[in-house]
Amino acid sequence: MQIKVTCKMIINTFHGSLDKSITSFHIATHFGSRKQALSAIGAKYFLDRVESGIPTLYEVIISVEDTFLHKIELDWGKSGVRGALVGIKKVLEKEAPEDAANTALRFNKHFGIINKIANDKEAAAMSEEILLREAEGKLAVLEYPNEVEADGSGYCVLDPSRITLIATTYPDWDEVLEGFKAHSEYCNVKDRVEVFKSTLKTKSA
Repeated sequence: MQIKVTCKMIINTFHGSLDKSITSFHIATHFGSRKQALSAIGAKYFLDRVESGIPTLYEVIISVEDTFLHKIELDWGKSGVRGALVGIKKVLEKEAPEDAANTALRFNKHFGIINKIANDKEAAAMSEEILLREAEGKLAVLEYPNEVEADGSGYCVLDPSRITLIATTYPDWDEVLEGFKAHSEYCNVKDRVEVFKSTLKTKSA
């Protein structure tokens, strides 16, 4: 008889935000290296145009059994709960290839239901409901190669109870901008970044 040994994994990682008041994290929040988190802050400001708030780094520990941590070979390229559903679909198709067609059909129905909901809050609530149903007893954390913010592994946490916040720090903008250089879309907003740098120099003069 084979006995499967489960290992508890402790992952030290970061989340970057312009919101300095986070005390808990939503379903499908993304974490990564310190450099990735700094890059994410820059992306919030220059790409999402959230031009208020204070650069904030949240250092956390993710505790997860190896059987609930699933690796995906490609960055699925979408954030939030709906993006996480794409990641879950990829995991389920990989782990049960004989049932991949049924999995694809089921998720197509999920996305069809979500896309028909006009109200954003209601759509988000339905997305969370579907995510929890699909992940229950199988998935808690998705690990993927981050191809957007910076090289290295990223983590999408489906079960926020696995997250322990251990430190909150406030990097300066120079550090954020240096981290943002690694972002895949940095070149698209480089001119705006240079103008922003000039503004910072003027303020500090």
